[in-house]
Amino acid sequence: MKLFKLRANKESFHTIPFNSKGISLIVAKKRIENERNTYNSVGKSLSIALIHFCLASNKIPAFEELLQGWIFYLDFEINGKEYTAYRTTEQQDVIFLNDEKMSLAEFRSFMGQEVFGLTTPVNYLTNSSNIGVFI
Repeated sequence: MKLFKLRANKESFHTIPFNSKGISLIVAKKRIENERNTYNSVGKSLSIALIHFCLASNKIPAFEELLQGWIFYLDFEINGKEYTAYRTTEQQDVIFLNDEKMSLAEFRSFMGQEVFGLTTPVNYLTNSSNIGVFI
């Protein structure tokens, strides 16, 4: 599986392109306000959360509350075939894969089969436990 880009329907979101031929790094320069308050505000953690969201994570109530009207898209490839998964912050119980509406369970099953070759359910192996492979 290769990730190509993470994008959104709002112009204020800066599309994140991924290196399709190798590793992608998101780095930041640390800002120091005072000894107790350092931050970089690049969005590394949010980027990871959004990738996970586009790969059928559980519902994120804060997205529904704080990001009304947002749609996040993840463009990727599996075995040479290109896909776009997208999900709205307001209707988080469904996900679209190449414009086909799916339940989260259907999407997770598809990903398990296509990415990991899982044809039957495996106890304690979930989409969430596998996301670390890509992050």
